[in-house]
Amino acid sequence: MNQLEMFNLALSLHDREITQADLDSQAPSKEVRLCKIYQPVALIKALREMDWSFFTQVLAIDLSDDVPGWGYRHGYLLPDNLFKHVPISDEPFQIAGGRYYTDASEPTLYGIFKNCFDTMEHPDEFDMLVAYAISYEICGILSPKSGLDQLALQQYSWILAALTTAEVHNNYRADYRG
Repeated sequence: MNQLEMFNLALSLHDREITQADLDSQAPSKEVRLCKIYQPVALIKALREMDWSFFTQVLAIDLSDDVPGWGYRHGYLLPDNLFKHVPISDEPFQIAGGRYYTDASEPTLYGIFKNCFDTMEHPDEFDMLVAYAISYEICGILSPKSGLDQLALQQYSWILAALTTAEVHNNYRADYRG
């Protein structure tokens, strides 16, 4: 799903639509500005919902950069562009100050990187989840006050449905990218 399709899905819930010319305009419409402002917010919310397997990768960590701390024997520096760590093992750990503290001497770590949405293949259902989250974020601005509560409730149910569908894709792909 491209950006225009995502924004139009979000806006369709408010009975609005934009064109590619609107999206590319030097003076974008209110709808385009709102979608562009709230897309990063919606994406962060969607990424935080789950440890999405289609975005999860093995982290390349420098085992020689080892600084013990927090009561653990090892403290490995995490990559700068890491969005979040995905815990796979039952080994106790602590993350603090950009380091992964553990007693394991050679841990295999998994994570989701900040640019994963733009660089990694993912199901359209995840894009739908982001679109519904955008729509939810902008509903108070684009929708009339009279139907705001009902619209917000309806959008919340769509977000949950999209999340459930994306979760099915997440669980279907059990292997992790290495």
